[in-house]
Amino acid sequence: MKRAFAALDLGTSNLKLVAWIPGEKVEFLGSLPNEIQAGPDGACRCGFKEIHTSALKMLKTLGQWSEAAGVRELSLGFCGHVSSLLAWDTRANAPVEDGAPIWMDTTCRGSVPVLRAFLEGGRDLLELGTFLPAATNWLATKLHHAAAGKNHSHDILFLQFHDALHLLLTGKARSHFSSQISLVDHRSGAYAPALLEFAGVSLGQLPDVASHPALPLLDRPRRECGLPKETLVYPGLGDYYGAFLGLFLGAGDGFCLAHTSEQAGICNLDKDKGVPPKGLIRISVLGRSFDYGSTTSGGANVNWLQKNILGRENGLVDLEARACAVPPGSEGLMHLPYLSGERAPLWDEARRGVFAGLALHHGDAHLFRAVLEGVAMARRQLFESLPGSIPARITLAGGSTVNGLWNRIRASILGQPVRVLRHYGVSLLGTLRHMLELEGCREHSELLRQELKFESVEPETAWRSSYEASYRRFLELQQTMARWDHS
Repeated sequence: MKRAFAALDLGTSNLKLVAWIPGEKVEFLGSLPNEIQAGPDGACRCGFKEIHTSALKMLKTLGQWSEAAGVRELSLGFCGHVSSLLAWDTRANAPVEDGAPIWMDTTCRGSVPVLRAFLEGGRDLLELGTFLPAATNWLATKLHHAAAGKNHSHDILFLQFHDALHLLLTGKARSHFSSQISLVDHRSGAYAPALLEFAGVSLGQLPDVASHPALPLLDRPRRECGLPKETLVYPGLGDYYGAFLGLFLGAGDGFCLAHTSEQAGICNLDKDKGVPPKGLIRISVLGRSFDYGSTTSGGANVNWLQKNILGRENGLVDLEARACAVPPGSEGLMHLPYLSGERAPLWDEARRGVFAGLALHHGDAHLFRAVLEGVAMARRQLFESLPGSIPARITLAGGSTVNGLWNRIRASILGQPVRVLRHYGVSLLGTLRHMLELEGCREHSELLRQELKFESVEPETAWRSSYEASYRRFLELQQTMARWDHS
């Protein structure tokens, strides 16, 4: 019987679906947009009803593909953005309310100092096996904020969006430890009791993260979506975890995942190699460890500029073309990209975004290039927080890599060539690889590596001296504005 694997990514901006029959090419089966609802005082939410409706549409597409391809056995995996806080009523088997704060939401910033005090003195290393710098974007801070002064009913579960989808498809509340990153001991993959106590939740109010085999798909959603009778569903991965798997990195390789926000770091040789660099997170993936930092800046800065400053949400191709004519350094215009505070390497929820050096001759192309440069300089600062020098080989992947100018700027500011991965969803590839590894199909896993196609982007020699001077000014401006942000 023909066997297939499929992966569904519940991303911040889009839902994407791929399917694969080993020995054939991975097929992209489409995407659907996900609406982000921004509100006052840092509120940022998504609606589960829309996500669930879109996911079912995509699973029906998967059912049609499976039938046409003659698939009789299917393994289905999920990945998605983490630190969303969906309160789920187990009696009604539905969300308490449709809208739920996602990782970008900063309304829980009042719990950040409490988390910082709780973890001081190396308690994060003791309880979690890694550094966990205080940030608004952790599930721990969201839960602590939500639990303040309240007694949550034990009939309430707290789920990521992909956890909720898994529950509706299988009848079981299960997750992968990577989706509960701020609540689990990274050495064992189990919940850390001290962090649950801090967050104000019991073990029974969270999805089970024990190591489980896949579960069979319930009959009702299977029939609704037309999926094969032998369909197994895996608990959802954190999208970053899926991406680490999908990059197929070697020891010493650096990486930057360039999406709405960005993550950057390095792949280590073995998972127990000393203590992680201070301020960075260490996670074990298939016998390797990754030291990395998540940020709040990235494609979100470009989206903000287009929508709120330039008053348009299209025309990126024209804007990029005109920004190519702007000299490196944007003729004295500089951007600090901290529109939602910043995580790695600053870990400071009070940081704010800045345009400095504005003059009458600066136009929209200058603003655009300054945003690209500001985000790239922030990533250089993150790479410089790693021990030693910036990695000699850096892989760049994600939606923002379609911007060729940005890739050239990144390489030039880092002072290293970057390998740009040309693929529509590295997290999707990693989710496929995860299922294959669990099922002992490593020979099939290696076939996925053939899906990876790279383009090398070299630093622009003529830009290097300008960017070295700009980077020094960037750090000086950052220090100056830190006093303003905290005043």
